[in-house]
Formats: sequence, C-alpha cells, structure tokens
Amino acid sequence: MKVEEFFREVSTQSKVLKLEEGRYVKKCYGSGVSLKWYFILSIFKSYPFVGDPRERMGREIEFFTYNWNGIKVPKIVDFDYDEVCLLREFVDGRVPATLDDVSKVGKALRYIHDSGFVMGDTKAENFLINDYVYVIDAEQSIRTDSKEYRGWDLAVFLLFLSYKYLYDLRDFERLTKSFLLAYSPDKSELLSINNLKNVTLLSLFPPMHLATIRKTIGELL
Repeated sequence: MKVEEFFREVSTQSKVLKLEEGRYVKKCYGSGVSLKWYFILSIFKSYPFVGDPRERMGREIEFFTYNWNGIKVPKIVDFDYDEVCLLREFVDGRVPATLDDVSKVGKALRYIHDSGFVMGDTKAENFLINDYVYVIDAEQSIRTDSKEYRGWDLAVFLLFLSYKYLYDLRDFERLTKSFLLAYSPDKSELLSINNLKNVTLLSLFPPMHLATIRKTIGELL
C-alpha cells in the first residue's frame, strides 16, 4: 500500500459500498481516524466527548433511531458491536454553504436542541441538504437540555464557517446572523456561545471573525 493510500484509509471512518440493492455507508468506529477523539477530549473540556468506539457508536445509534420529525437521519440497516461498525443508507445531498442552507441548519439545530439532544460536533459536513436537512454524523451526541452545550454546538458550527469564509468577512457576518436568527436563541443560549468555559475553542477563531460573532450577539441580545 502506498503511503498516500494508507493515510486516506486512516483519515475516514466511513466508506460508501455499492451493492446490488444500492449504495450504503459502512462506518467503523475503531478505525485509525477515531484516535482524533482522544486528542480532542484531552484538549476540550467544555463538552463531554468520548473516545471509546462502542460509546460513540451507541450515541449515534440512539440519535439515528430517535423519532425525528423536523429533520431526517439515515436509516440504519445493520450494526455489529464486535466489529464496532454500522451500515446505513447512503444519503445524497450538498454540504450547507448558501445563506438559505445555513438558515435551514439553524432551524434544524433548534429543533434538535428542543428535542433534548446536543451534537457536540456540528461542523457543516455533518449535515446534508436536499429536500430536507439530514444529520449524517452524530457520534458525539447526547441527551441534555444544557444551555452551555447548546452554546457549544452553535460555536462549533460558526468556527468551521469562519474558516470557510476566512477571506470574506462580510459574507461571514451575513451567514452568522442568518444562522443565529434561524436558530432563535434566548439570552442565555446567546451568551453561552461566548462562555469563558469555551475559551480553548474560542481561541481557534480568526480574531476578526470572533469579533464579528460578538458584535452579532450584542445586536441580538
């Protein structure tokens, strides 16, 4: 195996399988990429991340099997606790990028939180947009009504958005405002984005983008 093939193998937990019945996604939680969670949980103490593959699979199964109405999730076909792998349907769609997409994610995240879940990992790639909003990755999700964890979810989404629009601060501001307006946070949820407990996460933001978020929060309070 070539070196670049090796790193491609360990950089993803999921593979698309083409079978006679159609396309499916096989996700193995014990793959090399799962090591990233041990690194993440050692640095970020503001959210209860887990590294154990079975725990992560269990969290995702609980999320995917919940009776959702306001969002869509992939249907689970099979899972194996010994191999720590899950087989689910393949979902076709686009990663949210436009103003309308980001607004849809904001509304979806509001619904998820109101349903008693937080996700922990809310980067845009964990959502897909087609006729619906799909959540395709929820291995760090937990059941809780914690406003601090809701704020964490909002901050993580904005962090990844800030690097997507690293050189376009004006568009970032428009998208941030659209996302938060669609989410419709209360005062404590807004303030929890900028919570001092999230200082490690906040330190990763480009300074001008963090200032833009704080400005937007001030306008919405």
